[in-house]
Amino acid sequence: MKIINHILNVLNSKEAEVALSKELKGLPLTRNNFTAINGARACQVYAVDGGSSVISDGGAWIIAKIKIAVVGYDSEKKNHKTVSNYYASIINKNNYEITVTKDDKVVDLTLPDFNAYEIDEVPSKIMKILEWKTCRDLCNKGKKLFIMMDSPLEADNKVEEEVIRHVSESDNTVIGFCKTSRMRTTKGRSLLGVINGLSDKLKSWYYYPLYENEEGVNTFILKLNKISRFSHKVQMFAKENDFIKNFEVLAFFARDSETLGYPYPLVKADKIARITNFEKRKEMNIFERELKKTDLINDTYSQSFHAELDKRMYKT
Repeated sequence: MKIINHILNVLNSKEAEVALSKELKGLPLTRNNFTAINGARACQVYAVDGGSSVISDGGAWIIAKIKIAVVGYDSEKKNHKTVSNYYASIINKNNYEITVTKDDKVVDLTLPDFNAYEIDEVPSKIMKILEWKTCRDLCNKGKKLFIMMDSPLEADNKVEEEVIRHVSESDNTVIGFCKTSRMRTTKGRSLLGVINGLSDKLKSWYYYPLYENEEGVNTFILKLNKISRFSHKVQMFAKENDFIKNFEVLAFFARDSETLGYPYPLVKADKIARITNFEKRKEMNIFERELKKTDLINDTYSQSFHAELDKRMYKT
């Protein structure tokens, strides 16, 4: 197809393939930076993940539901599960005015300035802060914990930066394990795609280093099961120097046949935190009934006509 040929022509330059970053100096990609992961080691671990969805949209304001899940596993046995439900109202005046509640009580939550984002992007930003606060609470309760975050370890704002700093200074191992990544090379390729192509397909491995001047956080590319097609961006705080020991823990929990190569505690946390279409529809109906008791229901009509057309388009 011509469009694919166009992509190939743009990417087919003679320059060296190097990891691209605005802040960091990338290193040329080479087969020499692969290290095999041959072992697997069980221990008590925790996984933290979140989910969010807009459930009422008034054009200039929205209401979103946010869920934060924590699961714990001791070897293959799940021994911990919590889920917290939050609701956020976000009103777009001159600046966003945001209120977050839990159990119908206002949460004392410091938030940064989100005005650079579209209103429907804000719930996921609040969710990430709540994920990190949940991680911080875990760190405050224990020592020598092994915690997997469905998130990179870089902060998006000053509030996150302070929470992540607190987590990094605790006596715990915290891993940032990303489902997907937009990391790229100087030639315009996916960084994960290029490294996957260079790798030994018959081994589990980690690739490091990518950059020559990382501080505070070390970034790796991992493939935790040789059968898996996927590799992942994984980060650890720089204080962690026993890479292979931590990767052997991840490898132990990445053996589930449903998602080979991805730690199943994170899979379980994702399932618990995910707001399904059924749950979203149920929440929307509840809030719609309450909004109809006020004049605010008229605001929602500014956003709902697409849905009305869809109902008629697909009516049988």
